[in-house]
Amino acid sequence: MIGLDMVEGRATQIEGYAVIVPFVEESNEIFLKTAFPSRKYTKRYGLKGEL
Repeated sequence: MIGLDMVEGRATQIEGYAVIVPFVEESNEIFLKTAFPSRKYTKRYGLKGEL
């Protein structure tokens, strides 16, 4: 896996795709929502999708 910095969040490469994890930040807590592969960010970071 490769971590890719994005604004305050992160994108991670799994099997060639960038995986996006939306989150909600409240005071001291960060709630992670459902992770999903993203073709848009895969192209943006020049990765090769292999799902």
